[in-house]
Amino acid sequence: ILKFEYDNLISTSKVAISVRKSTNMKALFTLPFLLAALFIPFGDEDCALSQSPPEAKTSRTSKFINGNWFDGKSFKPRTFYSVEGTLTQKSPKSVDETVDLKGGFVVPPFGDAHCHHFEGVYDIDALTTSYLHDGIFYAQTMANSPIGAKTIKNRVNIPSGVDIGYAHGCLTGSASHPILVYDGLGMGFYNPRDQFAHKEEILKSHIRENECYYIIDTEEDLEKKWKLILSTKPDLIKVILLHSENYAQRKRETGIGEGIDPELLPKIVKKAHEAGLRVAAHVDSATDYHNALASGVDIMAHLCGYFILPTDDIKDYRISESDASLTAKRHVTVIPTANLVEGIEDLPTRTKANENQIRNLKLLKKAGVSFGIGTDSYGTDSLKEALHLHKLGVWSNLELLKIWCESTPQLIFPNRKIGRLKDGCEASFVVMEKNPLVDFENLQTIRLRCKQGLVMP
Repeated sequence: ILKFEYDNLISTSKVAISVRKSTNMKALFTLPFLLAALFIPFGDEDCALSQSPPEAKTSRTSKFINGNWFDGKSFKPRTFYSVEGTLTQKSPKSVDETVDLKGGFVVPPFGDAHCHHFEGVYDIDALTTSYLHDGIFYAQTMANSPIGAKTIKNRVNIPSGVDIGYAHGCLTGSASHPILVYDGLGMGFYNPRDQFAHKEEILKSHIRENECYYIIDTEEDLEKKWKLILSTKPDLIKVILLHSENYAQRKRETGIGEGIDPELLPKIVKKAHEAGLRVAAHVDSATDYHNALASGVDIMAHLCGYFILPTDDIKDYRISESDASLTAKRHVTVIPTANLVEGIEDLPTRTKANENQIRNLKLLKKAGVSFGIGTDSYGTDSLKEALHLHKLGVWSNLELLKIWCESTPQLIFPNRKIGRLKDGCEASFVVMEKNPLVDFENLQTIRLRCKQGLVMP
């Protein structure tokens, strides 16, 4: 049945992006998000500061020889040891095993800063295999069922698995993304056509409310639901903004979906920060980006204009120079999810969106903004996004490698000693056959993976 519905989603994706803009179909029915939702079950200078990594660290002491280790600028021949899962260049009293890296190129493991994976037993084996195969040891799930996540709590955040940070249920407005998706799936409407046909029925159900999403229309809603939100112990808070330049009009028109009230967002951010939680914002338009930035969010979960319709005015998705500068000043990290543009079937529109992405990314880069890499596509990981960003030509091989193996892991787990190959950092790394600074696609030549001192099969 799941395979049948998957095929249905593939075949009906063309219908989804042709529906008029006012229904916000590009947010509600974007194929990668639907596929993600379909399978939901009922620091310091060298390293990020220490936070609890997976507990089962190896007691074996290993020596890694003949490796070319990435130092943030280039690859240097070095010998490292793993002692109780921690890297050191100081020779210990005894060594249990010596691992010959045979001239391989060693980098920190990669991260996926925006996914909707790791929330159920149905695909945990396949996802774990895929992520580890591509050298991705860390992932951030940007909206999920906390109930589903509990079913695999013993399969993630362990040395042999992927380490996950969860947002759990996202905060949104009435009739807004992702309500139609989550409630529609909960009612058995698995493809965009059926969900849109039964929109009124679905939006009245609220069957996944206060689990996969929370409706926050007023300050009273926020106060009433805040303890419930925190009770799921999220690692960050995800909020939805949807063309907030038209918030008042959208709120008057039932079923369009307006996201969070931009005037309410600063209060949400304040409460989250008081609870020690960062806030990531789903943004569509440049106004969404500006409002999120002004409200004090920590992460932009998208680059505005990641997906547009033929009827859209591209000017609505252009980030201003002042907002780019403020993004850098406030140390807000941007996760572009730029690969989603590949889902635009109209070639002129896709070209226009691509050009706008390059323009926005160059502007942000010039301002000194930090980036994270995340794919936001079900069934794929951040390798897809990394390769897409490389094609855009905004960054050099070195710059993009550092974003993926340094900035992204530290974005997901800012209080852990990861993202660097330095003494005192976690003994986690991947070894490639070929140098990725020469050819970025050499990142796909991984032949050895080590997580906290454990060499994986």
